Amino acid sequence: MIAGTVAPWIGNAYFILHPAERIFDPTPFLFTCTALIAALAVFRYDVLEPVPTLRDARIDWVGDGVIILDARRRVADLNAAAEAALGTRRLEAAGTVIDSLLPGWPSGALPDGPMDVTLPERERQRVFDVRCNRVQSMAGEATGAVVILRDVTERRAAEVALRESEQRYRAVIEQAFDAVWLTDWAGTITDANPQAGVLLGCSSKELIGQKTSHYMSAMQGPGSRVSEVLREAASWETEMVCRSGRRVLVAGRSKQIGPNLVVSTFRDITAERAQTELRERLLNEAQTANKLKDEFLATVSHELRTPVNAVVGWTNMLARQSVDDPPVAHALAVIERNALAQARLIEDLLDLSQLASAGLRLLIHPSSVAVLIQEAADAVAPSAEAKHLTMQFAVPSDLPHLMVDPDRLRQVIVNLLTNAVKFTPVGGLITIGASATANQLEVVVADTGIGIAPDFLPHIFDAFRQADSGENRKARGLGLGLNIVRRIVEAHNGRIEAESEGPGRGSTFRLSLPITHVATAPSDATESDSPGWDS
Repeated sequence: MIAGTVAPWIGNAYFILHPAERIFDPTPFLFTCTALIAALAVFRYDVLEPVPTLRDARIDWVGDGVIILDARRRVADLNAAAEAALGTRRLEAAGTVIDSLLPGWPSGALPDGPMDVTLPERERQRVFDVRCNRVQSMAGEATGAVVILRDVTERRAAEVALRESEQRYRAVIEQAFDAVWLTDWAGTITDANPQAGVLLGCSSKELIGQKTSHYMSAMQGPGSRVSEVLREAASWETEMVCRSGRRVLVAGRSKQIGPNLVVSTFRDITAERAQTELRERLLNEAQTANKLKDEFLATVSHELRTPVNAVVGWTNMLARQSVDDPPVAHALAVIERNALAQARLIEDLLDLSQLASAGLRLLIHPSSVAVLIQEAADAVAPSAEAKHLTMQFAVPSDLPHLMVDPDRLRQVIVNLLTNAVKFTPVGGLITIGASATANQLEVVVADTGIGIAPDFLPHIFDAFRQADSGENRKARGLGLGLNIVRRIVEAHNGRIEAESEGPGRGSTFRLSLPITHVATAPSDATESDSPGWDS
C-alpha cells in the first residue's frame, strides 16, 4: 500500500521537474486517497476480518478480556474474551462510551484503581475485576486507555465463603466457655478469645503478641520449652500465672493446624481438682470410719462377752453349790467386778449416744476444782497401788471455784487418771497439777507410760480409735473415753490437748477451762444443754 502510494508521487514529481513536459497528473493524489480509505477500512471497520492482523493475534491470545479505549473513552477495539464478557460483538461495541458498557464505571473519567463489576450471563451473574491503564504518546499526551477484564466470580465466592467461615470461627471461639488461643511455633500468641483474657485477668487484645512462657510455668509433657509442649503434646496440665499473680491450675489440649500455627484450648481446673481431692479425702474418711465401725463392733462384742462369761460362769457354780464358803466371797467379788466393768461400758455407750443425738445436759454448780481432783485421785488410787505407781500432786488449795457440772468434770479427770494408770508400767510415776491465771484454769495429768506414736497423736481424741486396735490389742476398752472427755470439755467451752515425745516417753494431757463464772459459795444448780455433735 505504501509503495502504491509513493510511486505515483515520484513519477509525478519527475514530470514536474522536467521543463519539457510540465504536465500535472492527479493520479498520485487519487492513489493516496484510495490507500488511506483502505487502511481506515482495514484497521477501523474490520473490512478484512477474515484475515487476522498482527494486532488481533496479540490481544486475542490474552485470556482476560481486553478493551482498547480512545482519548474520549470510546471503545476502539476489544478481544473475543471481552466480547463474551460484555455480551456484544466488536462491531456493535466500537465507538460506544465505556460508561454504558460497565456498570459502576465513574462517569466522565477513568477509575483510579481496581474495581469489581457484575455483568449478567444467561441466568447467573459474573463478577469481573476491572483494571484500567492509561496510554500516553511520546509527548506525554493521553491517547486512550487499555481496560483488562478478569473473571473473578469463583474467587469472590471463595472469599465470601472464607469470610463467613472466619465469622463462624470467631463466633464459636468467642462464645466458648474454655479459653482458646492461637500461637506460632515460637510460642507467640497470635489470637485469643475473651475467655482467655478473663482467665488471665486481662483483655484478649493484650494477650496478642505475648509469649506463652510469660503465663505458663512448668509443663507436664514432652519438650523442654512451653512452645515445644504446645506443638507436641495432645493434652497437658500446668499452672498459669494471672496478671494479679494468682496461680491457677489449668488443663488444655493443643493441635497443629498449619505450618506455623498451633491452636490450644484450656480451662481452669483449680476448683475441680480441689473437689476431686475433697471427694477422695471424704471417701478415705468414710472407708476409715467404716473400718473403725467394724473394729468397734468387734471390740464391743469382746468387751461385753468377757465380763458376761465371768458372771455367768461363777453364777452357775454358785447355783450348783459347787463352791465352799470361802470361795463364795471370791466368786461374788468376781461377779461384782465384771458387772461394774460391763456397767462402765454401757455408760460410755449411753454417753456417746446422748452426745451424738440430743446433746449433753449439764448440771452447772459452783465447784471446787481442787476437790474434784482429789475425789478423782481417790477413785483410781486402788488401781494405782496395785501397780505400785506413785502419784504426785501439785494442786494449790486456793484454786477458784468454777461454774461447771461437777459430775462431768470429775468424769473427765477420772478418765485421764484411769488411762494414765492403765498405760503406765509397774513402778511408774503419775503427776497431777493445776494452776490458774486471770482467764483460765489448767489441769495437767502426766505419766511415764508407754507414750503415743506421732502418727496416732492427731487421732487420740477420735471415737473408736485405739493405738493397738485389732485382735492382738493389749488394753481393754471401747476407745470412747477420750472422745467423751473432749466433748465434755468442749461443752464447758474449754479445750484439751495431748502431748507425747513418742513411744516409751510418756504422755501429758492439758485441760483448760475458762474462768468466766467464779463463785465463792455454793448456790443452787442450773441446767445447761450443750449442743450435740455428729459421731
